[in-house]
Amino acid sequence: MAREILASVDEQEKRVVILENGRIEDYFFERLGEKSIVNNIYKGIVEDITPALDAVFVNIGLEKKGFLYMSEPADTIFAAESRVKGKTIGEVVQKGDVLLVQVSKEPFGGKGARLTTNISLPGKYMVLMPFSKVRGVSKKVLNDAERKRLKEVVQSFRWPYGFIVRTAATGVPRRDLEKDANYLVNQWRSIYRRAVRIKPPALVYEEEDVLLRVVRDYFDERIDRLVIDDKKEFSRIRSFIKSGSPRLLDRVELYRADVPLFELRGVEQQIEEIYNPIVHLPCGGYLIIEETHALTVIDVNSGRFKQVKRNQEEMALMVNCEAAQEIGRQLRLRDIGGIIVIDFIDMRLSANRNEVLSVLKAALANDKAKSEIVLVSPLGLVEMTRERTERTSEARAFVDCPCCSGRGKVKSPRTIAITLFRKLRYALRQDRRRKKRAIIRARKEVVDYLKSQKDIIANIRHRFNTDCQFVVDNELAPDQFDVEVVSFARR
Repeated sequence: MAREILASVDEQEKRVVILENGRIEDYFFERLGEKSIVNNIYKGIVEDITPALDAVFVNIGLEKKGFLYMSEPADTIFAAESRVKGKTIGEVVQKGDVLLVQVSKEPFGGKGARLTTNISLPGKYMVLMPFSKVRGVSKKVLNDAERKRLKEVVQSFRWPYGFIVRTAATGVPRRDLEKDANYLVNQWRSIYRRAVRIKPPALVYEEEDVLLRVVRDYFDERIDRLVIDDKKEFSRIRSFIKSGSPRLLDRVELYRADVPLFELRGVEQQIEEIYNPIVHLPCGGYLIIEETHALTVIDVNSGRFKQVKRNQEEMALMVNCEAAQEIGRQLRLRDIGGIIVIDFIDMRLSANRNEVLSVLKAALANDKAKSEIVLVSPLGLVEMTRERTERTSEARAFVDCPCCSGRGKVKSPRTIAITLFRKLRYALRQDRRRKKRAIIRARKEVVDYLKSQKDIIANIRHRFNTDCQFVVDNELAPDQFDVEVVSFARR
């Protein structure tokens, strides 16, 4: 199974895809001036304490104050250690306190960033937690012997910090694990020295850009090669890999051809399909994915699926299993988080329902974002949650349509015509004595419908002494129109 990372860089955007046999399995992008603030570390000032919301609002130098739950540990407050040791923010915090916080979720809508005092620094194989003593291994490392080895390695570290061994550490030699941990410790010490001397509110540490994040989190022995089309970024990535995983350097390639890398590999078309609400399945079924403000709904449909000698139950099982596999992929590609409701095709047998849930869980197993299948409702709906730290790919790439105000629909020509005739009658009532002409501008499909309403036009001509002139103007939005009434002088 061929696995590759392709990276394309231009003046406005950096894009990275992870391909498996030529098919996108993960997609990341970052635009100039829109870098995520998740994992950034700030030195902030407590400005508001709101027990009713269980929240403390902290000025970290951004447009909106970040909020911190009162149950967070108070270890990062810059105050006497005896006052905060072993306490929570809610127990000891005071207005004006200075503390170190990390962004765990970027601002959404009118809300500020969510903050945490459980600061962590991710490395290639380790996650350093400077204010914790916990040392453990990722739950995704399933091999008992490997878990035991990794735990022995991390327990032997001499530094007084907490560490979590990442899944990527599986099979990695001890010296590489120690090297990664040492790098994180030095990085943290540098961050803390800066935090002590800097005046709040201020940014203390900025997370890596999208290219280095993907290389750090995904580029390991399971990736056959990494190809990038920018010489400067190629050198930067090689330096980054050399410091942590030098044995992987020969897998990094610079793309030099004239044809754009993503065009050559058929990636551009696949990226466009990410934003399509309809996702077709190889069996002939399809998904409909609809994002709302509160949750995301995924509907599974059988579509054109037809196989001889398959009854309804077998058909539903086959389509649902294929859909469950694809749903795991789509959640990653679109970076959908929060509450997710999946409406699979109804199945009578509990064994079949359990099989579909097993396929869905397997599809989510390698997802970096945490997810949880909560329950299957009496209506057969699967309810789940997925960790959300940033806006979805669609929210970052699209704005609400100015024509439909984000509804995804515009008024029909008939609806527009009814409104137009109503407003025209109101305007004509002001002066019934003079001969008038109503000049009506609208899009072609609306004008065609208006002209077809001969009885209504004749009634307006008779009641209001008015002729109607229709003008096609396709520069107008689908539901826009303009009515101008011209009066003729009396003879």
